[in-house]
Amino acid sequence: MAEWAPAAAFQAATNHSDFPGRDMPFPAHPGLYQVVAEDPPPGEDPGGVVLINAFEVPADADEAFLASWEASRQVLHAQPGYLATRLHRSLSPEADFRFVNIGRYASPQAFQAAIGQPGFREAAAAIQHRAHPGLYEVVRR
Repeated sequence: MAEWAPAAAFQAATNHSDFPGRDMPFPAHPGLYQVVAEDPPPGEDPGGVVLINAFEVPADADEAFLASWEASRQVLHAQPGYLATRLHRSLSPEADFRFVNIGRYASPQAFQAAIGQPGFREAAAAIQHRAHPGLYEVVRR
């Protein structure tokens, strides 16, 4: 995840003939996203672990997805160890992953406890789109 301003700078860099990511030996899903919802972290670097969850949402399903995602976020926000989240929506309606959520938790155990809550399971079941969650630790800044 990188922040580019303006978007044209990203497009110019990735279209340049010597862009280092042009010939990746694995599938990649680059794209431009805008932030559509955010609980900012309590400070500069909250530490902990990072949840990255990419969602496959058709362009005509944004409103239903956002409503169900918000219900899940409300449950998680109240759990111990929840630090922050930022939901991004692709600027391209054809993107493989129309939404990507980046969340922060105090520890893997805090994350597991939060998603183990019955309220979260019920709210998450209402999200009718395929998700690709993964929990990560930051190794470089």
